[in-house]
Amino acid sequence: MNKKRILFSIGSLGGGGAERQVIQYLTHLDRSQFEPVLYLTKREGPFLSEVPDDVLLASFEERVTLPRWNFPGAIYRLQVQDFRKFLIEQQIDLVCAVTIMNVLVAGEAIKAVKKPWLAVSMADLRNELKRELGRFSTIKHHKLSLAFRAADRVIAVSTGDREGLFACHKVDPEKTFIVPNSVDIERVETLASELSPAWDSHQFHIVLAGRLTHQKGHRYLIEAMEQIVHQQGMKQVQLHLLGQGELESDLRKLVSDRKLEDHIEFAGFIENPFPYLKAADLFCLSSLYEGMPLILLEAMACGVPIVATDCPSGPRELLEDGKHGKLVTPENSGELASAITEAMQNSAWRKEVSRSAKEHVAEKYESNVTVRQLENHLLKIAQSQG
Repeated sequence: MNKKRILFSIGSLGGGGAERQVIQYLTHLDRSQFEPVLYLTKREGPFLSEVPDDVLLASFEERVTLPRWNFPGAIYRLQVQDFRKFLIEQQIDLVCAVTIMNVLVAGEAIKAVKKPWLAVSMADLRNELKRELGRFSTIKHHKLSLAFRAADRVIAVSTGDREGLFACHKVDPEKTFIVPNSVDIERVETLASELSPAWDSHQFHIVLAGRLTHQKGHRYLIEAMEQIVHQQGMKQVQLHLLGQGELESDLRKLVSDRKLEDHIEFAGFIENPFPYLKAADLFCLSSLYEGMPLILLEAMACGVPIVATDCPSGPRELLEDGKHGKLVTPENSGELASAITEAMQNSAWRKEVSRSAKEHVAEKYESNVTVRQLENHLLKIAQSQG
C-alpha cells in the first residue's frame, strides 16, 4: 500500500494540551502507512522543538503577506486560500484539522479539492463557544457547524466532548467517534526523573498546570487556598501555578489581596512540567470546562493524587466516577478547599489513588493505543474515497 500523505493543522505549538496531543500524533504515527505534514497558522510555541525531524512544517504567516488593514473576514479568506493551495502543492491525501478554528478553515478550503478529512474537537464548548470564537461568533458558529457536518469523520476526545458536538453543531452521531487523548508513558517517566524542584520537604505541595485563562478556573483554587491557609490555619500548604496567560496580572492581584504571596507561586511556563508533577503531593484541576484534559492524564501517569472539578467534560471519565481521584463541583471554592484538606489529612488515600490512577492510564491511555485508533479512522476515510 502506498503511504498516505497526511496534513495535520493547528494554530501553533503553544503550551496547551491540544498542541501536546498533536506532537503525540506526529511522533507515534505509523511511518509505514503515513507521511505526516504539519501546517500551523503561526510558527511559534515551546513544542516546535519536539516536531519529529521527518515532518515537513509550514505556517500560514510565513507563506502569506498579511494585509495592512484587517477588514472583517480578510484574514480568514487568506487562510482558506493558502490552506487549499498548500494541499495541492504538497499532494496531500488526508487532512486532520485539530481544534475549532482549524476545522473552520479546513472545512471551507477542502470543498474545492475534495480531500477526505477528519475534524478533531478538543473541548466541550457548550457553555463557552462564543468566548472561543471571538468576534462575529454567530457567523463563525454557522460555518463551523457546516464544517463539522461536512467532515468525513469527526473525532471527540471524550464522551462529553462528543455530546457537545451534537448539541452545538448537530453532527451525525454515526460519523462521530471518541479517540481519547494519550500519554507517552515512557517519555513522561524519563522527563519526570530529571532534576526535581527545590521545594521545602516539610510543606504540602499542590500543583496546577495550565494556561492562566478563564476556562481553567484558577480564581476558585486561589479562593480555596485562602480558606485553607487563613481560615483553617494550615500554613504548611504551597500552591505552584505552572503556566502563562492573559489573566496573570488579575490572578496575581487576587493572590495579593488575599495575602497569599507566601503560599502561591507563579512559576510561569515550564518546558518540562513532569518533575513538578512527580514531586507534588497533590494535583488540582479547577477547570470550568474541558474536553479531555491531557495534563490530568499526565499527572495520573506521574503517580500524583488528584482533586479535579467534575466539569463538562473529561475528569469524571478519566477518574472513573471518582475511583482514581476526588471530584468536586466546578466554581465552588468551599468544596474544593474541603477536598484538598481531606486529601492532605489522608496519606493512605493519596497512596492508593496514585497507584490505581497510574495503572489506569497505562492500560487505557498510552500513546500507542490511542494513536492506533486515530490511524484506523484515517485509513477508513481514505478507503471510502477509493
